Amino acid sequence: MTDFLKYETGLTILLKRMGKDHPRCSEALTLQSRLLENTSQVQIYGDTPTYRAERAQILGQLNRLAMETTGMSFNEMCPPVPPPVPPPVPEPKPASKVGLRVIPVSVAVVFIGLLAWITLGPLRPLIWETPPAIQEFVVHRDDGTTEMFAPGTVVRIPENALWRVEVVVDQVGVSCTWFSHEGRPLPSEECTASYRPPREGDRAALSVMVESPRKTRQSFAGLHIQIVRTQP
Repeated sequence: MTDFLKYETGLTILLKRMGKDHPRCSEALTLQSRLLENTSQVQIYGDTPTYRAERAQILGQLNRLAMETTGMSFNEMCPPVPPPVPPPVPEPKPASKVGLRVIPVSVAVVFIGLLAWITLGPLRPLIWETPPAIQEFVVHRDDGTTEMFAPGTVVRIPENALWRVEVVVDQVGVSCTWFSHEGRPLPSEECTASYRPPREGDRAALSVMVESPRKTRQSFAGLHIQIVRTQP
């Protein structure tokens, strides 16, 4: 399943859970149209930083909409993308005795060296690069304490807190972009974001897009935020 196919699956699940009579169904259909248009342009012209930023903003809005209407984030509705399967190595055909030619040793050595350079050298990340696996979030609180949470967990945060949230992945050299529940980018340093809850409402969301070192694969995950308001 490709990265974009999982979005189509997630959109189908979201619209089915909401139902066509839901008052915010038109909002979901608009976001669906924008996301499909984005992925269609990428498939035609190739991905660019502009397309990736637009896609991340749309996904942030879908996460917020899905959480507010179904209690489940859009990321959780999208099935994970399995890593690409290496192509099978064809079995060598038996050489015909008629017109049998012997390949010079020097040519065979050059061919083997070229094959090794392609599969094990600098082109290997482009061929075998896989989506980063988001393992957990590390929350650094104001009081100096630290706690780890799995993606999709509900985290309680005081209304005036300013926490640092770090995402842990299985790869090095990745780049991270953080988004609030409204789809706005958040200030961050590498893969750690500074998060302050919104002033209104008692629920929010925090999302992150993690890109592989060569930016050919992306993964999305987030936390559900429950804001603890001070009683008047």
